[in-house]
Amino acid sequence: MKQHITAKQANEMNEKGRKELLVWLKKDDRYGYPDNCLMAPYIHNVSEITIGKMIEFLGDSYNQHISPLAWRGDVELCDSLWEAVKEVLEK
Repeated sequence: MKQHITAKQANEMNEKGRKELLVWLKKDDRYGYPDNCLMAPYIHNVSEITIGKMIEFLGDSYNQHISPLAWRGDVELCDSLWEAVKEVLEK
């Protein structure tokens, strides 16, 4: 089972999404992200964007974004969660 997103997935976001992603990750100081670690044009440091972290980010809206009916077994849970997180970050 895939546990975290890939750099390719992260780089598919628009510029606003990448900036919001940096803000989200920097809220948790324990990772010590430098200011430029996720800045455009390419995001490289994505190993901390795990299934658990994405569920935590979506919080109470998790069921709104990923319901058992919306998540198909042929799609990795990680990828389904990332699509929901990406949608929130890019708004």
